[in-house]
Amino acid sequence: MNWTEKGRRPLGVLLVVCAAGLTGCAREEPARTVREAAAPSPAAASGPAAGRTPSTPTATPDPCPREGVRVMAGTVDGAMGLRALTVQLVNCGTAPHTVDGRPDVRVLGERGQALDVTVHDDLTTIAGTGVRNSAPRPVTLRPGQAAEAVVMWRNTYDDPSRPPLLGRRLKVAPAVGEPGQTIAPEGGVDLGSTGKLAVGPWKPMGG
Repeated sequence: MNWTEKGRRPLGVLLVVCAAGLTGCAREEPARTVREAAAPSPAAASGPAAGRTPSTPTATPDPCPREGVRVMAGTVDGAMGLRALTVQLVNCGTAPHTVDGRPDVRVLGERGQALDVTVHDDLTTIAGTGVRNSAPRPVTLRPGQAAEAVVMWRNTYDDPSRPPLLGRRLKVAPAVGEPGQTIAPEGGVDLGSTGKLAVGPWKPMGG
């Protein structure tokens, strides 16, 4: 067996160790990691990271109107030509808001023009004796709370001299003289030849 002169170590063993791992014998700068040495491919740079689910963009909610309340359209309940739409008033502000009476409702056409529609405050003029009129009373909404009112109409068409009247949107103000907000009921406001609707008073949501 051959021995080195200074370290008295077997030369054959030293050669085997160096052949098995050159980096272990060379006293040079360590090799770079894969992250440092390899540049990402264009596909990897532009695509999502491996193992991650791409984030889905979320819709930004509309800002709260200056009045501190937002008008929203609920579902339209229709049976045998009678339509009932729930209009919601949500306090999206930071202070209590009180409503009293009925919402002020106007029917708008395809181009946003006001249609010639008579608005009643007696629900029985539309629904007959099957509904009960409630007396208006003040409703105070804390932030986050909501009130609701019902809008009723019929799509009866029994007057051939008048074309069917179809409203696309409603302009709803919490009360007469206050700024209105536009909502789009599902299916529109199909008034037939009646040309009228009725509006109930505000009441606490679910009350």
